[in-house]
Amino acid sequence: MMRNPAWVVHGIVWRSLDQPVGVPVHRRVCRGDLVLLASVSRMHTPEAVRFPPETEPRRLDDNRTWQRQEAEAALRHSTLLNGYSAAGGVLPFYYGCIVGSCAGLTDLLAQNAGRYRALLRRVDGCTEIHIVVRSKTGSVRAPEQREHAGGEAETARLRTARKLREVAKSTMLQSLIGAVAPLAREVIEGPLRPARPDLMLEAELLVSRRMLRRLTELVKSYALHLEGLDCVVEITGPWPPYAFGHPAGLQTKSVTNEE
Repeated sequence: MMRNPAWVVHGIVWRSLDQPVGVPVHRRVCRGDLVLLASVSRMHTPEAVRFPPETEPRRLDDNRTWQRQEAEAALRHSTLLNGYSAAGGVLPFYYGCIVGSCAGLTDLLAQNAGRYRALLRRVDGCTEIHIVVRSKTGSVRAPEQREHAGGEAETARLRTARKLREVAKSTMLQSLIGAVAPLAREVIEGPLRPARPDLMLEAELLVSRRMLRRLTELVKSYALHLEGLDCVVEITGPWPPYAFGHPAGLQTKSVTNEE
């Protein structure tokens, strides 16, 4: 191990939360009621500092050895955060926040303690789930087909039936969001990524763990109705609340001091 290694920062938890059993080896840096979770980087030098932690995970390098090491490090990062999230709550950092020294970890927590405390309160005891609704028939704006078959009357009938079906889908989607919103602490409605042609709804929800089962069952009940309208509902998660831990516009102060 390097004498003064670089560190991967994983996230922030309350000091009262004990270390979960089975999580990867890591360091706990304490300040007041907060603990910063970090582990030694096996790949980065102390000069390879990367901020802010709120950025999306960067693309892996083309070098195969580096790519494998990065993938293993990202998996350790995810495993550790999942463990703390299940144990009580965590303010997660996206993988890729590198601090150049042990002293830098202390300074990072000291300079951002107030902000981290507020954000941890926001997500404490919560998890994140995603809801995606897609059209089975492909593009939601697919051109009308076979309208010429059966003449103008048949074409008009098909158009009317299609419009009524789209209205029914839209009404059901609005009803779904309206039903889950009271059960979630926060909702971010998408599309959250470049939209696919068949994408009808995408939402990220911050949900307390005590409400998670109830909300999931509610979404599944809507999925049965939407299936009859040629829609597929996907529920993914639960995950640490990445989307809600670092809202846009709140930047972490970076530190680069070295030992």
